[in-house]
Amino acid sequence: MIVKTDSMATDRLYLVDKDTKEYLCVGKLWYFGWQAGNTDLRATFESKERKLIMGTENDLDFYNKWIREGTNFNVTGKWESDDEVEIECDYSE
Repeated sequence: MIVKTDSMATDRLYLVDKDTKEYLCVGKLWYFGWQAGNTDLRATFESKERKLIMGTENDLDFYNKWIREGTNFNVTGKWESDDEVEIECDYSE
């Protein structure tokens, strides 16, 4: 049995509102593949009219511009994981 800890995630996938700089982590890359998460929060996050972009933590330009100076939409900080799901990434700004 593998017990996953947050430090085992090798990358994170974020949705960011370009206007408010609010962000939400919607996926984590573990050693065995991507896992979607925060799907309930994602639906709420995407329900507002927002200019959304997507990027990863390992993309330092994206991370420094949008995540480091942004506001976490998930104020509880709790990772709500789902079953392993393949996530398509759109890295356009």
